[in-house]
Amino acid sequence: MRKILIALLLITGLFAQDRDERQRPEQRGPGDHKKQEQRDDRKQVWLVATQTEHLKLTLEQAEKFFPLQREYHAKVEAIKKEHRERLGKLRTAAKDDRSKFDADAALKVEMSVKRAMLDEHEKFLNSTKDVLEKDQWVKLIYFEDTIRKRMAQGAKNKQQDMKNMKPNNHRPDSKSKSGWQQRGRGPMRGTR
Repeated sequence: MRKILIALLLITGLFAQDRDERQRPEQRGPGDHKKQEQRDDRKQVWLVATQTEHLKLTLEQAEKFFPLQREYHAKVEAIKKEHRERLGKLRTAAKDDRSKFDADAALKVEMSVKRAMLDEHEKFLNSTKDVLEKDQWVKLIYFEDTIRKRMAQGAKNKQQDMKNMKPNNHRPDSKSKSGWQQRGRGPMRGTR
């Protein structure tokens, strides 16, 4: 019973932690903004390094390319913020009664946001034509797909590695000591 209670508390804690991570930025506390900023900074550094390597940017190209990209990302964030606000208004209007939720208006919001983001992406790609060489520009067009495939392959490889691992220290012997204890690596080391 005690083990079940402990397991239940651990699971509840994990779900609560996950929920906190998924909260909207407006719902987070003041300490969470620092964590989010740190994650965003790490993500930005990773993105710059990965793109520089993938596109093989020269110093001059990088000085012109990354300001364009920062401007693009700022515009996309503004679109996302507007999207959250518009959907929030629709949800608030139907707060008490789900049947009052205007699904047609929500669909229009979703489609307008996707169109706006695609338009911004196209503008960004066209603005980089003058900065990048043709082969670099083509790589940039498919950059997100390439990275997504790499990350999916890495996750798949990691999962496969976990499946291939064979536990070699979980064989109890006749003295009822676990495998790691009988090999002298556990708390009962040297008691044989």
